[in-house]
Amino acid sequence: MINVGRTCSVSEARLDVLEQDVARKRQIYQTQELTQADVERINREKLQLRGEADRLRAEKTEQEKQIGKVEMDITREQEKVRTYE
Repeated sequence: MINVGRTCSVSEARLDVLEQDVARKRQIYQTQELTQADVERINREKLQLRGEADRLRAEKTEQEKQIGKVEMDITREQEKVRTYE
């Protein structure tokens, strides 16, 4: 069984790391003179990071939905138990 809460927090942590990496690279890009090769490399990395960040956001959303479903199932089961008590 997947530990959804843990997986969600891992995804959030990875997303935070990616956002910090983008911010760091943006700072370098804005303050340092770059060659055309640097610009092309940065643009490729930016696209890769955006893709990964989008994927992680979608994964987080899906995990949050899964958490909601599990919580609803737990609530239903608790109600069943209360009914039989």
